[in-house]
Amino acid sequence: MLRLSGVNAGYLRSDVLLGVSLTINEGEVVCLLGSNGAGKTTTIRTISGELKPGQGRVVFNGQEIQGKSPPAIVRAGIATVPEGRSIFPQLTVKENLLMGAYSRRRAFRKAEIESAFEMFPRLAERQNQAGGTLSGGEQQMLAISRALMAKPKLLLLDEPSMGLAPILVDMVFETVAKLAAAQVTILLVEQNAHAALEVSQRAYVMERGRIVMEGTSAELRNSEGIRAAYLGGTH
Repeated sequence: MLRLSGVNAGYLRSDVLLGVSLTINEGEVVCLLGSNGAGKTTTIRTISGELKPGQGRVVFNGQEIQGKSPPAIVRAGIATVPEGRSIFPQLTVKENLLMGAYSRRRAFRKAEIESAFEMFPRLAERQNQAGGTLSGGEQQMLAISRALMAKPKLLLLDEPSMGLAPILVDMVFETVAKLAAAQVTILLVEQNAHAALEVSQRAYVMERGRIVMEGTSAELRNSEGIRAAYLGGTH
């Protein structure tokens, strides 16, 4: 499905990613853990085409995609829910969803909107409200739904629980679990290690732009180093 091999990428003349290699198989939820500044969002931006790697390969379904434009990567089947959600605050909920379907034929858009409203009934209730009037949790629902409008083969979720109240964090991870049950392939970048390891099958840990650990989510949950660094102790 997706493979990064020896990827270096960054900003201006400074690399943030240093030889990053990772694999996501079809139907998997894979989480990428790490502290602030570790390079997680840079990884997302490199996959989605916002950044062009200076070195290495990004291969999706057998095709190299490094250097392709973000719209071309969306058309290839990768959609991103960015950190901070980035919805269009002046547009209505329905208009925001249609923006996510720009790469789809018009005939499919109505069915995709109905599917989004079935997954998130609260969005159906607010479909004519401006996106900026929604709560943080509702905006995250909208951002995820907008990405799904493109019918992606791979969904990139960048810090979906950031800034949300605990009850809304639970709702976000319930949504991830629901998508996983529907066989949506997901790369989940997340600081909430507890929740991320519960909903994923495999995990990578990134520090200072490098992958320093990988394994099944169960293995990482049981790792003393991971418990100490990300799960609040060793007990």
